[in-house]
Amino acid sequence: MTLTSDSAVLDLMAPAGNGEVVHVASYPLDSSRVLLGLVNLVRRAERDNTPDRADAQLHGLISHRVFRSLLNGLQFRDPATMRHSQRVARLATGLAKYLGWEDRNLRALEIAALLHDLGKIGVPDSVLFKPARLNSDELRLMTQHYMLGIDVLETCRVDPLIVRIITDSHHRYSRDPRGGSTFSEIHQGARILVVADAYESLSHDQVFRRAKAHDEILKLLNENAGTQFDGNIVSALQRWIHTYGPPALDGTMADDDPLMHYFMAPNEAELAEAANLSHLFSYLHTLDSLYDGMSIIDANRRILVWDRGAARTFKRSAAEVLGVTWKPQFFGYADDRGVPLAASQCPMEAICATGASYAATLNMNNGEGEPVSIELQAFPLIDKHQRLQAIAEIYRRTERDDEAETSPELHALKMLASRDALTRVANRGELDSQIELLLKKFNAEAVSEPFSVIFVDADHFKSINDKHGHTVGDQVLVDLARLLQHESYSGEIIGRYGGEEFIVVCPATDIELAIRKSERFRMSIQAMRFADHPALRITASFGVTQVVRGDTVATLVGRADKALYEAKQTGRNRTCQLMSAHGRKSSNGTSQDDDDPFKFVQRFYIGIGQGIVQKLSGFIEDHQAKLLTVEPGRVKMQCGGGTIFGLWGWTDGMRPVTVEIVLPELINEHNGHASRRSPNSPESICVTVQAKGNPRSEATFQTRAKRLLADLKSYLVPCDRSTHLK
Repeated sequence: MTLTSDSAVLDLMAPAGNGEVVHVASYPLDSSRVLLGLVNLVRRAERDNTPDRADAQLHGLISHRVFRSLLNGLQFRDPATMRHSQRVARLATGLAKYLGWEDRNLRALEIAALLHDLGKIGVPDSVLFKPARLNSDELRLMTQHYMLGIDVLETCRVDPLIVRIITDSHHRYSRDPRGGSTFSEIHQGARILVVADAYESLSHDQVFRRAKAHDEILKLLNENAGTQFDGNIVSALQRWIHTYGPPALDGTMADDDPLMHYFMAPNEAELAEAANLSHLFSYLHTLDSLYDGMSIIDANRRILVWDRGAARTFKRSAAEVLGVTWKPQFFGYADDRGVPLAASQCPMEAICATGASYAATLNMNNGEGEPVSIELQAFPLIDKHQRLQAIAEIYRRTERDDEAETSPELHALKMLASRDALTRVANRGELDSQIELLLKKFNAEAVSEPFSVIFVDADHFKSINDKHGHTVGDQVLVDLARLLQHESYSGEIIGRYGGEEFIVVCPATDIELAIRKSERFRMSIQAMRFADHPALRITASFGVTQVVRGDTVATLVGRADKALYEAKQTGRNRTCQLMSAHGRKSSNGTSQDDDDPFKFVQRFYIGIGQGIVQKLSGFIEDHQAKLLTVEPGRVKMQCGGGTIFGLWGWTDGMRPVTVEIVLPELINEHNGHASRRSPNSPESICVTVQAKGNPRSEATFQTRAKRLLADLKSYLVPCDRSTHLK
């Protein structure tokens, strides 16, 4: 059935309030034909919700005819998108079954997976098939279309569970740090769908990249667990695949799937309807771009359509409004002076009486008893036989001033003002603004999701400029910024702080995850290659911190900078963390983080030519330590074994700590940098002792750490630097 055929028009006919079909003097416009298609979908949905018309597999979830129409629309728009949705549905339902989902919830998830890309029906080819990453404007367009798809599903009376799964799954497209949510607020079905969607997308060629291998996909999912993906769902996917093997995603729907018959090839009438559906989505996007909301009221005075914009403008959700009988009091129509309109002057009655379109600036009830000034346009939806089927109302708030916001010139100026001229990432001012927004949200909420800041500094950058010239140095900075962007998958904000320093702001990220991100950045930078300078290599040092209550931009960035300084002082090409605003230092040079009472850092000097390796070997043997890392200039070991439950025992042998020993100058020499020490200078050494397991108290850890440091010093024999230099 086509949306504009005679049979469709008859299907759309509805009596007016007095039981008679209303005839009007106007003629069908393109707007009427397009929006009548949406009205047709709504009426199908309402009829199919009765038990005698419903498909048993879909009853209560979605109209079987609407479901078929939407699937045909997706197939008509882009068969590849339809195949992607089918594979995502197989993967999502398989994972959900592994997690114990069944019956109605499982079917709702399958439908949500099949329709999660519904909004792509109206996306222009230049965006949908772009052979490169989307820019910010194109991403915004995609987001708008996804939301339009959700509007259509709500309008078609799709079960709220399906709508919520799809809505929550698109949370990941928000790049605005002010719009974040915790995973506990996102429906588990949406979390499953996001993981399934990512796995399927990464496993197949896309217009802008090649498919990735199974192991590489799991690595990416794990790296972004806790931010873009729910770590529990990713772990479940790994267990499922480990048990049953990688899913077969080369086909489409499973042959035994009860919904398989909905994917039969469409007939000619269904193809025409699918084409009109594409037109409908494009038209809805135009309305969404120009106005603040839309509703459709049928000839029986029932509200059939109520989009997101109308819900925001009048503070009434679609669930509250759809199907409700329209009354003038519902909107509280009043003229621009606040005088209430008579019933006959309201748009609905005026159009029924005259058949003409309507436009006026009115004061309307915003849903909270307050008037809001609205530029209202209303026009009849009439069929080819001049019969009124419904009335569409379009709303635009008069107080909004979006002309400047949409001005290309202003947009370009704003981009210039917020971007670094060389690297095109955020500049220092934009970084401060974004951090300020995150801090405002964090400090305002009683229970807040943490975020972290990573301070990045290219090591020995001056030597690159000195040896290769500033042009090469600039290109290194551009490539470094691009790498940080490409290695960011979870809404991180990348900015240049100044010179060779960058900051990565990580929303919804605790310090442990931020450290893992930092290490991924560090290894990628270390592996960078430059085509015009194959011998050129760079490394970077990282300082990581996590927000604490009461932080300001200055204290948060300053703490990350302090951690960066420690990384550069202890050897470079490494990551250091700091959780507190200030450090406590004892008289013997031992420092302890305020927010980490179970970590000590001590720096001292030892005489050169001591045979350090032999002395450390003696310490390791006597303390039965377990070597964890051995690198040039760096050793990390564990002393003590702990109990089976991670609790500390009553002896040092049952009180586990890690001991990291770093000799910065040896690291510099190994990395090919000239040593700054003279032949007779002492060797700088940094020792970090950190608790493992669960110490009984801070005092217990302090006693253990101080005793261990004293033992280590007895082996290495510290010296006084100033005396030695004389």
